[in-house]
Amino acid sequence: AAMKIFENFPMSGESRNLSDTLKTSIAWYNAANP
Repeated sequence: AAMKIFENFPMSGESRNLSDTLKTSIAWYNAANP
């Protein structure tokens, strides 16, 4: 659910890189905390 929030924000440049990092972190968190 949280990842959908980030996917809904159009971003570019550094902001996109940050968004990708956040999405990766969330994915890891969700995997570790089902």
